[in-house]
Amino acid sequence: MDIAIVAPCPIPYMIGGAENLWSGLQRHLNEHTPHQAEIIKLPSRELSFWELIDSYRHFAELDLTGFDLVVSSKYPAWMVGHPNHVVYMLHRLRGLYDTYDVMNLPHEYADPPPAVRDLRAFMAEHGARREALPEFFARVAALRGAPGVREDLFAFPGPFIRELVHFLDGIGLAPSAIRRYGAISAAVGKRPGYFPPGADVFVAHPPTGLEGLHGGRGRYLFTVSRLDAPKRIDLLIAAMGQVSAGVELRIAGTGPEKARLRELAAGIRGSRSAGVSATRSWPSSTRGRARWPSSRSSRTSASSRSRRCWRASP
Repeated sequence: MDIAIVAPCPIPYMIGGAENLWSGLQRHLNEHTPHQAEIIKLPSRELSFWELIDSYRHFAELDLTGFDLVVSSKYPAWMVGHPNHVVYMLHRLRGLYDTYDVMNLPHEYADPPPAVRDLRAFMAEHGARREALPEFFARVAALRGAPGVREDLFAFPGPFIRELVHFLDGIGLAPSAIRRYGAISAAVGKRPGYFPPGADVFVAHPPTGLEGLHGGRGRYLFTVSRLDAPKRIDLLIAAMGQVSAGVELRIAGTGPEKARLRELAAGIRGSRSAGVSATRSWPSSTRGRARWPSSRSSRTSASSRSRRCWRASP
């Protein structure tokens, strides 16, 4: 069986958890099953209203009928139409779903012009119908110069793009479009609104591409992540302040939240955050400390990011 793992390629490009998951899945299928898997990616910008709409449209127009099976895991890749389509869910666009309310934005665009009211009526009539997509995208494009349309209609994030993405996901993830639903964890499988009502969702933890893993008793808690607000690393740090056992939390990664997280970790029980090598051993009596790599170790190459970490001990 020829399998297409279809996925968005972020712009600017970066290798994150999703990219590692897809490569690990491809490797597992190719090395441990009789099937052949290929990763099919489309460049996907999502920094503005129009970039996101264009990304959804590009995947909706992608023809993968040459493959026997299509596997998608993330928006907007599940817009691909295929008779044997399996969704293996990582997450929806969380900023327009389960974390939208954090931004205190309205759920509906107020006082819409006639063109928007007409589009809403069209969406209400054609929910979950793939054949409506060409006219839908044409109607959205026509809003650029429609009378009475204000620029705030295209706010991103905002209530209108949220409304459109929910409509599009309703088509891409409709029971008529998907052969099977899966999730990478039980938590994802249980998230409200992620799957159609009554959907039978299997849970399969992703295969890893890491070598040398083994069982045994762990000596510390460890997470590798982009240091960005949606990853909620601050919750891990705050939780360590409530732990009385002698266990460390080690975090590896880079990102825009690095300085804030460093400051937060330094405040756990008055710890100091002077530059200390991530490989340096810690005394068993250490409590409430967060330490970062020294300036030397922080200049390591991108290929060794996973070895750069700081630690927070209760």
